[in-house]
Amino acid sequence: MVNYYGVAWYDRTFQVQDRDRKKRQFLHFDAVDYMTRVWVNGSYVGEREGGFTPFEFDITEYLSDQDQQTVTVREYDPQDNSDIPIGKHGSWYTRVSGIWQDVFIEERPAVFVEHAWITPDIDKCSISVKYRINSNTHAILGKGKLSYSVKHHLGEATVYEAWFFLMCAQHGRYL
Repeated sequence: MVNYYGVAWYDRTFQVQDRDRKKRQFLHFDAVDYMTRVWVNGSYVGEREGGFTPFEFDITEYLSDQDQQTVTVREYDPQDNSDIPIGKHGSWYTRVSGIWQDVFIEERPAVFVEHAWITPDIDKCSISVKYRINSNTHAILGKGKLSYSVKHHLGEATVYEAWFFLMCAQHGRYL
């Protein structure tokens, strides 16, 4: 919404096609300006403050067994935005509020790589790879294998494997 401030509500029905109940469903927003609250099927999922960076919610537990699902989004953009980061929405650009980038649902395995940090060491011609595994389930314990490939810009890709062990799987904890 251009030159808008205040509260805006969005309400949309959707379907999750061929849903695999062993996997997690994430509702992803590329950007919403500025204070966002989200409900799925009438249940409060969470909120986010920000205007130009992506965020997501795990909505698996909020989905019903019905074909039709409903997402409701409340967005608030204050008239006086002098205290909030405004990015490219500043004085050079027309003010934009609300959902202003893509929204989509992504299906992920019960255990997945949530974040990866790759640090190059030019002198040693090597990289360090650190990763965070996310498990939002009580049922997953045990050993797993993470595979990734690194490709030199002039050569072939090399595949690496790393083993991990989930020692404790509590809902919402990073392992």
